[in-house]
Amino acid sequence: MDDLGTPARVEWPFPSPANAWLESIGLGRFEDGGTYVIGAVMLLRAEALEQVGGFDERFFLYAEETDWAYRAHLLGWRHAVAEGVDATHVGAGTSSDPRRREAHFHASQERYFRKHFGAAGWQAARAAVWLGAVARSFVLPGDRGRDARRRAALYRLGPVRVEQRLSGR
Repeated sequence: MDDLGTPARVEWPFPSPANAWLESIGLGRFEDGGTYVIGAVMLLRAEALEQVGGFDERFFLYAEETDWAYRAHLLGWRHAVAEGVDATHVGAGTSSDPRRREAHFHASQERYFRKHFGAAGWQAARAAVWLGAVARSFVLPGDRGRDARRRAALYRLGPVRVEQRLSGR
């Protein structure tokens, strides 16, 4: 649950170029390819950690657990939610700047796609997210439309490039 006590989603489908397209056209409920549990509540078996290895330090923030879980999945490890267990995750603790936080999140997505699906996979996912954001920017009112325009701009420029600019690198 979040810091307000609202139940939060902790299990997500693995990102893939195909899933990015399904999400972009509003068919995210049909995403396929396995699921993982978010890092805020992830527990790892010592045997899995030994076989899969540690977290990839190229992920500054966000998606490091997605990368680890995907590598574990490829080696046959399963992920599951422990029903009846509660945990509280206080989000947004990494930065008070939502633009910087969003840039970090999507830059890690770019790293994940490039690592697991190559440059072509990244470009396919990038196009899907960008087109979906552009479409949403026209149809969603208020803050949601503004957020979609900001996401479209982020993906047009490239999330890693934007992250580097915001970090002064």
